[in-house]
Amino acid sequence: MIIVAWNIRGVANKATIRTLKEIKSQHRPDITLIYEPKCSGNKATEVIKALGFNFSFLEEADGYVGGIWVLWDNPALTINILETHHQYVAMEVKDPSHSPWKLTAIYAKSLWAQVMLSKYGRGQDLRQNILSKQSDSDLWRSLAKVWGSFKDNIEFFIGNGRRIRLWIDPWLKNEGSLIQKAIIPIEEENMEITLTEATDLNGGWDFNLLRRYLPDNIIYKIQAIHPPWDNLEEDKILWSLTPIGEFSIASTYRKISQQTDTQDRIWEVLWGWKGPQKIKIFMWLTLHRKLMTGARRRKLFGTGDECHRCNSLTEDQSHVLRDCPAASSIWTQLINPCKIQSFFRAPFDAWLRWNLTTELGKNNQTPWITKFSVTWWWLWRWPITKGRRLNQHPNNLIRSINIWLKKQWSVEIRHTYREGNQAADWLAKKSVKERGTGYCFIDSPFVDLRSILDADMKGASLPRCVIDL
Repeated sequence: MIIVAWNIRGVANKATIRTLKEIKSQHRPDITLIYEPKCSGNKATEVIKALGFNFSFLEEADGYVGGIWVLWDNPALTINILETHHQYVAMEVKDPSHSPWKLTAIYAKSLWAQVMLSKYGRGQDLRQNILSKQSDSDLWRSLAKVWGSFKDNIEFFIGNGRRIRLWIDPWLKNEGSLIQKAIIPIEEENMEITLTEATDLNGGWDFNLLRRYLPDNIIYKIQAIHPPWDNLEEDKILWSLTPIGEFSIASTYRKISQQTDTQDRIWEVLWGWKGPQKIKIFMWLTLHRKLMTGARRRKLFGTGDECHRCNSLTEDQSHVLRDCPAASSIWTQLINPCKIQSFFRAPFDAWLRWNLTTELGKNNQTPWITKFSVTWWWLWRWPITKGRRLNQHPNNLIRSINIWLKKQWSVEIRHTYREGNQAADWLAKKSVKERGTGYCFIDSPFVDLRSILDADMKGASLPRCVIDL
């Protein structure tokens, strides 16, 4: 039984109908559930006909809000609707190959929040803080970490004043909790009073009460706010980053992006650089201190942390990419001589950002960020250097090659790009695919190999773009 469910947020456009038909053709779902179709009546009938479904049940949308469609094709499949609501459709499914079973299609934006609160809330007042335990889910513990920042972007909508607490809830914009502004201690019996209890018999603010505890500048702000009124709706908590007060991931992301940009624009520089994606990812890992250096391997696995190039100092990020003699000898050939001293003395994090945003090279023919990034990459990828103890190399392939090199025969190693040695590359891949067959003697070339050998004999070339530093 294949079930496809999609919160589609509008089904009546050509692109969405085309996508749904492709999903239907590729996956052949037994039941398709559509949420928020944003159409009803005759238009809904036309869309279902265009999609090619033979059977359907519609819980109509309320205008453009909500709506659940249950669609299926198989005439042998029987779906009995048990109960409907604007947020769910409960049904019993019968088909010849299975015993009857129950299915409920739920459209409820707050359902996940209700589940989380019932399981982990423990009666907490979420207007204050979220407490978590180590045994709680990762999602709940993550929410607890960011809840302080989340609260900074909520606003209180004053209705009848029965839910908002006068002293504890930060209902007065940009002032926080009024308990922090009080000029005298607030009695414990008055701590939980609501806004409606801070009004007088005429429905206005009870300034006799407020002036007893609050300074004049806070009183002036309260005077500018309409007091709660019994005929109004319930008090609400609104999200200040959207015009209608509803929380959205997009508005939160924009807020976080703005904060990140003001603190550190290095990520914009990094991802805006026009270079290989693998080098960008490597730079990203380095900036987050996630490279598997000797120091990190020792911390995680208890192995040795010495540098395999100079065989002495601890191999951390700053050592392997800058301070190791093998690396520093390369940097000194690329750096403007007047900047060498600062180059090797700067703290590592500042050094990374400095190199990504400043021209430090001997010439400006190639942007320094390109020279730096590619050199940075190859310093990390550099597998064999003079003086390296290959028998202790972390890569078992390098150790195996070292053993073969020590045998009593003459060996010469030359670097050739893969495009220039396609026959050997093809045979190496072939050996990996047929691992375990032992030695294999080839009397005549394989069919796929012949075309490569013919191209070699004819002198066909395969150009490769190489960045010259």
